[in-house]
Amino acid sequence: MTPEEAAPAASAAEPAKAPVAAKAPIDPKKRFGKLTIKADAKRKNVWFDGKRMLGSGQRSFLVFCGMHTIAVADKTETRDVEVPCNGEYVVSK
Repeated sequence: MTPEEAAPAASAAEPAKAPVAAKAPIDPKKRFGKLTIKADAKRKNVWFDGKRMLGSGQRSFLVFCGMHTIAVADKTETRDVEVPCNGEYVVSK
């Protein structure tokens, strides 16, 4: 038996696997933004993505950045807002 016969041949049916690129770690600080409630809104109930925000008066919350819904005073009157990553969205009325 020759060495070529003893060694198993690579099958043409098996494609070569491409190397997997490692994902860059996401900076956790860039995933959040600040939601600040002040002015007229601080005296009213505020709903963020359908959930009432706790507290009264001027207050701030750390939230995931991106698109959300917000309502002031009346839960059914929602509007779409975008909280900027590493930034601030202010609700004033």
